[in-house]
Amino acid sequence: MLDSVAAVGSPTLQETWDLQPFTRDRAFQEQLLPYMARHDDLYGRGTDPMAIREMFERAGGTRIGMGPFMFGWFILGALYDTQNYPTAAAAVNTVIQYYEEWNGWTPEQILAAATAKLRAAPGITADDLAHIEQSRRTAETALKVKSDRAQLAQGTHEYTYDIDYVFEVIRCQDGQWNDSVAHWNAFSRRLTRDAPLVAPYLQNPPACAYWPTSNRMPEPDRRTFPQVLMLQDELDVATA
Repeated sequence: MLDSVAAVGSPTLQETWDLQPFTRDRAFQEQLLPYMARHDDLYGRGTDPMAIREMFERAGGTRIGMGPFMFGWFILGALYDTQNYPTAAAAVNTVIQYYEEWNGWTPEQILAAATAKLRAAPGITADDLAHIEQSRRTAETALKVKSDRAQLAQGTHEYTYDIDYVFEVIRCQDGQWNDSVAHWNAFSRRLTRDAPLVAPYLQNPPACAYWPTSNRMPEPDRRTFPQVLMLQDELDVATA
């Protein structure tokens, strides 16, 4: 088994990817925020996870301010590894505490301020500091690449779509995704209601909606197909 178990009975990988916004929101609300609530001595946000979520959303959540930045570089990755919860919890706390300061800041200024506050947060260990530094370097590289690409002049005959094509080829060519704009508009509204943590990042149809493929799931020969045991953890952040 590599990574998570996908919906192997589905004709495409779309069902598996459609789960991710909801499972990540669940992990945030039902795993990370209870961790913060159990450590009120460190974060001072009380012992009610839902009350902490309300504070986070009032501070802009992942919609505006420092929240989108913190989620992308310091919270999302930590949801997959509980050892990094101190970093993620400090990031949530920073969004709540400092959300009014972000206005007018450049992404580079936000990164510097966020990193400094996370390093000084209570409960941060040497391992946490290493994780924060790794995330900072990744974010710094991404910001530089984005800045360099923005400076490139593009002629009317040329357009660059900034996606990871290897990633998209794998998931889009496994089978034909739904290509209905109405479907993805409805999905976006559902995300806003049921998975607000990730919804701001997924307001447009995915690349796979525009990626035609004739690949179809092969029909196995039941007489010769080997028996396979699939194992899946109960609270996988990506697929469960």
